Amino acid sequence: VGVFIIQQNSLKYKVMTDSVKLSVDNSLTSREDIYKMNFYIITHKPFLGVGLNQYQSYFKNNFSNIFHKKFNEWNYPPHAHNFFLSFWTTMGILGFLGMLFIVLSVFLKPPFSPNNPAFFILIGIMTHGLVDSYFWKVSIVFTFWTIILFSFIYRYKIVDK
Repeated sequence: VGVFIIQQNSLKYKVMTDSVKLSVDNSLTSREDIYKMNFYIITHKPFLGVGLNQYQSYFKNNFSNIFHKKFNEWNYPPHAHNFFLSFWTTMGILGFLGMLFIVLSVFLKPPFSPNNPAFFILIGIMTHGLVDSYFWKVSIVFTFWTIILFSFIYRYKIVDK
């Protein structure tokens, strides 16, 4: 009952219950437009990207000029909807390679061990990251870096024995 009282006036609830109709395409069509913009950014700004936390404003200001149509969503995406593409589009190739190095260093350097749950958690995070970019949400990014930290601590704990 409490959740209903809190959510009954939200736009998502109204859309879900069909009390408000939006003239937008589905999420798949929006993702297609987002990936087109990602490809455009990578090909036209490969080294520097659009800047940290500037994806949404770049998207809003340039989408209709670049693709000569309106974006079909009721809010502009804050990120590239892909973990790795988010780093490449915002920080360029160096940001992408840096994040790739950090993630791969967790998997490649230590021997694989089923005793280290961080491997499985990071595999889950990276798999989900192929279709969404959760990295810009503070609670999730804190969890991500904590897992990276514990992976390195685990590695050195094993090496010291």
